[in-house]
Amino acid sequence: MPNEFFTANLAGQTVRLGMWMTGRRDTPRFEALYQTAASARRTVESFLQAGQMLRGNDRLSDSAKREDTQRAARERLGDIGKLSRELNRHRREVEAERAQLLKLPAYGDNVAQVLIDLRMADFIRDMDPSARSAKLMTGADPDMVRVALQLPPALTGITPEFRSTVLREAVFRENPAAAQNLSDAETALANVEHTLTAAFKHLAKEGGVSLDDQVAAAGDAESAHMLRKDVSPVAVERIAERLLNAGATDDGTDDDERRQAAA
Repeated sequence: MPNEFFTANLAGQTVRLGMWMTGRRDTPRFEALYQTAASARRTVESFLQAGQMLRGNDRLSDSAKREDTQRAARERLGDIGKLSRELNRHRREVEAERAQLLKLPAYGDNVAQVLIDLRMADFIRDMDPSARSAKLMTGADPDMVRVALQLPPALTGITPEFRSTVLREAVFRENPAAAQNLSDAETALANVEHTLTAAFKHLAKEGGVSLDDQVAAAGDAESAHMLRKDVSPVAVERIAERLLNAGATDDGTDDDERRQAAA
């Protein structure tokens, strides 16, 4: 099945948001992910329609049109925020299923095995990086792969990102069909994330919505990070914390900021 574009269209206005590259809608998960992206497209089209109606309303002043446009954008940003939280739920489910495909034995009270694996972790950490990567990626030493996946990356010297890659390869070796299905799901997740992010940015820009209001619309810090990767994570976290701070004032200034301003 060919790739499908998610494009919002209305009376000559076109906003390209993303693509559906897996070509799959054959399971409830893929259909749900597809519909999430399609909902984002409809949300942008709804905003385009609202803007068209506002521009054609001669009874409204320019300032009133701007205010109403901003209000319409904020409402729809909230809709995209809900979709992003749903997407993150799907992502966590896929990650959990991948981990379950490769069943790692629990240590329990086996102290001897823990000590053996810790020595193996030291060995992995001290290996030449290229040799270590080759061993872990090919699965030439199953015990080494098991330790790299069972113990925290800090003990083995590999990065969390590389550990995820090793896990993918290990799952492919153990269960190729299920692993391919999860790989397709990850592609779909990335497609939908791109679509949601593009929709969110378009609404925020065209509506003149402040960053604070964007973070609030996202609903939580995880979704805000996803939807505004171009903004410093620290800035997003600070805004999210301020919005949650019970002592925040209506203008978004918290107690510490007020004290600093008064000093």
